[in-house]
Amino acid sequence: MISREELDIIRENERISQIDAKRIDERFIKLLDEYLCAQDLNLKTSSVPADGSCLYHAILESFEAKYSYALENTHQNMRIRVAQYLLKHIDDDLELLEKFRTDEPSFVQNSKSSTITSTSSLKNRYKIFCNRHMHETTDWPIEVCILAVTKIYRLKITILAENLLVDGKPAGYIFERFTSTVCDNNCETEEVNSITIGNRWNQHYYSTIPKNINNGVPYKTKTHLDIIKETNTENHRKRRATERFLSTLSPEAHAAFTEGKNAMNKRRREAIITPERKEEIRVANT
Repeated sequence: MISREELDIIRENERISQIDAKRIDERFIKLLDEYLCAQDLNLKTSSVPADGSCLYHAILESFEAKYSYALENTHQNMRIRVAQYLLKHIDDDLELLEKFRTDEPSFVQNSKSSTITSTSSLKNRYKIFCNRHMHETTDWPIEVCILAVTKIYRLKITILAENLLVDGKPAGYIFERFTSTVCDNNCETEEVNSITIGNRWNQHYYSTIPKNINNGVPYKTKTHLDIIKETNTENHRKRRATERFLSTLSPEAHAAFTEGKNAMNKRRREAIITPERKEEIRVANT
């Protein structure tokens, strides 16, 4: 059983870790903002959740901030679609398999699955990764996932990353680590959407949004049910406000208010021109 003193030490270490993580996050955002400003890109860095899906958060937020519509409703939807695409094209798109081959060491290093071994075939390891990536929402995406996103959504992605460590410390400058291409030989002139995202030490991604946006944008689009719910909530609020107002009136004022409201509704109904009335007006004007 953990003693109170040991528990206090654990809590203090967690607090220090959170402070250090925040400082690291703020440092990279400042560094990337300086780069974006120097390149005159009219963009600024925005943080996204560090939940294992930061790549998808960054892509979705950057895209919606730039184009004002969402690629997907949620990052989970994008994760599932990417994994399904990778599985579907395992045999007809060798570029994906080759990209996975180059990414595989980092994937195996981060893997917690005992079923992935160096003796498994490349395709089997590829399938294991895709299935795990689809169902485990905290599983980190690797660069083959970025390649899949560019192919699915016809999207050009530029990743601005901090350079590798020098003598165990960040060297402190930004470089263009990766720029995807989505056009093949048959569509060299195709116009495609493009976004820019940031990456810190291959550990965390950041979105970039236009400078004229204050606090980023939500990238969950409203569904029909969301709109109905908002409308019902607003109508309920208006009814409650009207009821509170009427409760403050005297009986005479309440009757006058009701009479005026009924008269207004009657005028609105009379203002609606029916087809018969349109025909009467047409005949009268001929």
